[in-house]
Amino acid sequence: MAPGWVLKIKSHKKFILLSLLIFLFVTILLGCNLLEEDKYTLFVGPNKTEAGSVSKNPDYEEYISGTEVELTAIPRKGWFFSHWQGDASGEEEIITIVMEQDKDITAVFQQKEFYLNVDTEGQGNVDIDPQQDSYLFGQEVQLQAEPDQGWFFSHWQGDAS
Repeated sequence: MAPGWVLKIKSHKKFILLSLLIFLFVTILLGCNLLEEDKYTLFVGPNKTEAGSVSKNPDYEEYISGTEVELTAIPRKGWFFSHWQGDASGEEEIITIVMEQDKDITAVFQQKEFYLNVDTEGQGNVDIDPQQDSYLFGQEVQLQAEPDQGWFFSHWQGDAS
């Protein structure tokens, strides 16, 4: 065989070996992160712990970039879901987000508000304490029937019966 031909084979083998060594060195230098994907953290919660909760599906500590996460706002009795704030927005109780960075999302809940309407039959008044335009869920209201002279209080009916 010709000596130049043997030299080409040896040079080709040296090139492959050198390339492999450079690849291994770079891989070790980069901390072997060539196959690892970016991961992000998702912090979610209610604006008030007594108001409700938030579920996430899937529920992981970290999410790989591009992962879709469904968030559901779950109000407790006497509260309603208002909107999302932070790294999400909208008024739907269920939303889907895509993890492309760390995110901090709050579900905003508000207490339900009620109106009190008091009517009387006959002659007299009803004292309302406290006297307000509206009342929050769970708030106590005292009603005191005060009949006019010559009349007497018989009974409550409706929601106070």
